[in-house]
Amino acid sequence: SSGKITKDTAILDNGVIYLGPYRFTNWYFNQYGKTEGMVNLVKALERSNDTYFYEISRIIGVEIIADWARKLHLGGKLNIDLPGEETGLVPDNDWKKKVYGQPWYPGDTLHMAIGQGFILTTPLQILGITSYIAAEGTLYKPEILLSESPKILVSNLLPKDQIRVIKEGMKLATRQKGTAWPFFTFPIETAGKTGTAEYGDPKDKTHAWYTSFAPVDDPKIALTVLIEGGGEGSSVAAPVAKEVYRYYLSPDKNKLIQDIFIK
Repeated sequence: SSGKITKDTAILDNGVIYLGPYRFTNWYFNQYGKTEGMVNLVKALERSNDTYFYEISRIIGVEIIADWARKLHLGGKLNIDLPGEETGLVPDNDWKKKVYGQPWYPGDTLHMAIGQGFILTTPLQILGITSYIAAEGTLYKPEILLSESPKILVSNLLPKDQIRVIKEGMKLATRQKGTAWPFFTFPIETAGKTGTAEYGDPKDKTHAWYTSFAPVDDPKIALTVLIEGGGEGSSVAAPVAKEVYRYYLSPDKNKLIQDIFIK
């Protein structure tokens, strides 16, 4: 929405980009030594392409990224009707100077763009953004005890056609060339985004994330799975989401429950 990029803005993925002496790599290059050519937003979401988000963050800048993150309630509360909700953190130059006594470096922006570095978030916040995309621009206040008229936290921030581009990328993530391989043969079309988050573990463990919604054309459920220290989002968190959808979207839930317990 800053106008600095469009859905057609494409970045050449060479596997590695350099910022001074520092290397920033794409996961596909790290694991397989392969590159992905020209990547636009849809393909970047389909393939979880780090290079695209690195380069786009250099074009947009930390201020715009942080501003839009906060508009979607990252770094704040959604005020769910439960005690103890955490706010997470959307960092910026002022925050880093205050906490570390250091300026914000260009590399900090690249880390932030792929959900690493100083940024902190909660499953509820990621679920909120996912439901915002599923609903094409409306974020509702999350509720355990449903009220008669749910409160709208965010609406009319972006044109629906821009949000549909993100939906398209998330839909392709669950298809044959995407990263959410457990859903390749799933009979109902879903949309999702895998995540594998480093958190400084001495044994290099990672948090496994998968956030998603279904069905794509008429969403009924949004779901975020986080398995702390679990590994890769695609192989660890996505299969959990798949089982939830298998139950939730089943026309005969009672029979499905019996089948699960018999097994």
